[in-house]
Amino acid sequence: MKLGLISGFALLVSISAHASTHSVYLAQGPDVAPRVKARVAELLRSVPGVTVSETPLNHPSLVIAIGETPITRSLISERELSEQGSEGFIVRSKTEDGVTIIGADGNGAKDERTSIKSNRGVSFAAYEVLQQIGFHFNHALDPQIPASLLIPSNVNVVEKPRWPARGLHLHTMHPIELAHVLNGWGPGGPEDVTGFNAALKEWDLFGEWMIAHRQNQVEWVLLADKTHQTFNDSAERLSRLKTLVRMSHAWGLLTGIDVGVVFEQQNMWRLLRNPSTDQADSAEIRSRTKYLMSADFDFLTAEMGTSEFTSPSDKKMLFWMNILTDAVENVHNRFAAVKIHCSTGQPSENYTDPDTGKPLNFNFLPMYADKKLTVLPHTVELYSLDDPAPTYGQQNWNEMHRFLSSQAGQRPVIWYPEATYWVSYDIDTPLFLPSYGERRLNDLRMIGAEEDKGLLGRGKLKGSRIQGQLLFVSGLEWGYWFNQLMAMHAAWNPRLGETSKSAFENITREILRPDAASKATTEALIAVLNETVAAQNALLIRGVVNGKPPRTVERLTGMAYLAGQETWDELNTSLSDILGIKKSATQPNRLGFRSLRSSLTG
Repeated sequence: MKLGLISGFALLVSISAHASTHSVYLAQGPDVAPRVKARVAELLRSVPGVTVSETPLNHPSLVIAIGETPITRSLISERELSEQGSEGFIVRSKTEDGVTIIGADGNGAKDERTSIKSNRGVSFAAYEVLQQIGFHFNHALDPQIPASLLIPSNVNVVEKPRWPARGLHLHTMHPIELAHVLNGWGPGGPEDVTGFNAALKEWDLFGEWMIAHRQNQVEWVLLADKTHQTFNDSAERLSRLKTLVRMSHAWGLLTGIDVGVVFEQQNMWRLLRNPSTDQADSAEIRSRTKYLMSADFDFLTAEMGTSEFTSPSDKKMLFWMNILTDAVENVHNRFAAVKIHCSTGQPSENYTDPDTGKPLNFNFLPMYADKKLTVLPHTVELYSLDDPAPTYGQQNWNEMHRFLSSQAGQRPVIWYPEATYWVSYDIDTPLFLPSYGERRLNDLRMIGAEEDKGLLGRGKLKGSRIQGQLLFVSGLEWGYWFNQLMAMHAAWNPRLGETSKSAFENITREILRPDAASKATTEALIAVLNETVAAQNALLIRGVVNGKPPRTVERLTGMAYLAGQETWDELNTSLSDILGIKKSATQPNRLGFRSLRSSLTG
């Protein structure tokens, strides 16, 4: 009898060895970040029966050396480490006189504009050691402490990242776990200073989780609540933002903030509140950029349009983006980026698409902007680049794929897909959709293969690469952590030399890290996950029933009927059915209640 998904995950967490006594000699070099150094020692001491000494012991059970120490150098040469490049690391063990000795070292990141001082590769190596000896960091806010240390043998992990940018966007427009603290609020509101300070513990755990899974950047949406106007732009809020940035910097994470230029959707904080003359607009954008960057953010991301579906003048939007880019890149020496929405029906009045000669999709306007401006091509929901995607007025992501390819080499490009989606789709009624994680892996394998074949870019820049991935996250609970980790691990290594099935299975093993007692359970769980993903991809994405695909996926995909539905969604569908009004729904189209009732009653 196969193990169910929920019971399988629960059993993996519960399986552990009987507690035993271990004495650990922990040596950490000066290149280990202070927050990492303190946390490694704290975690080791939290294991029952473990004593930790940071001075040499006569007869230790285990020796762990991290960073620049003589023990590390006896296991890992500087030349070999250097060959791994930016953020690469090595973890290696040997046995002497019956004692296991583990050495871990890594390289810092190259060419970054930031105040971060930590060596991120060393941090990755440190957390690889912790996971080798039994710690798990699967849920962002709940690290798992082993009942007893595992003493591994023959450890030899030599790794480097595929892409330099690997991070998460926390979509705090939605009421997710960290939304309040990241906007400077406590649970009781902006006046709840005690609550804000208490919630910082969760932000610290989130930073640890990111480093444990080899990510290097994080951003979130800044909001401007209309009932708290004084707080929105206050010195107090800035102080709290500085605290958040300082904490994420302590983990070595590049930290960004996502704001609107004139974007008004869902209470977003805006750089430009009352557009007027070019001179006045430029002054306000620069002033409000200065306010944000004084919190020591490493990058600032802007949202185009007045919403995802509405837009101002294309010439105005381009002018504002260029002012923003100049302010962030040239004045503050940080990185400027812009999101590329996937909505349709917004043709540009003054710019043409260089590939088609037709009016440019307004969302692609940044191709005419300052070349320093990073673009983040965005797709929504679980659909991959090569899937049908009957949502947001689209049928597939071909146009976004074309935009990504055309901009590679022209400017920095960071892939920006979703691991979860809030509005009337999969979190209203939480669904376990491992297809999300597998589809994100598929995206990166597809992009990586195109890079290796020299297919990205155009003209003389053919053969260019993108910079990496920023993963859209809208919730950490239920099984969503699995999808996030699948995408995060794929951004480090998409396993291009393996089959898709093998890559999915091996990354799952990386995530779950079974010990000897739980290997059989893990393999049973992987088999169930494979079956679940295949079924979800077939039914929910392609609309396949009994092995037969539909002639068109419109209104015939399983996800259309599994997604949540609320009054405005239903009204939008009904108006489309009755009046022929173009639908701009944020979910795949389906038969509305009126149509279903008509078909049922004849």
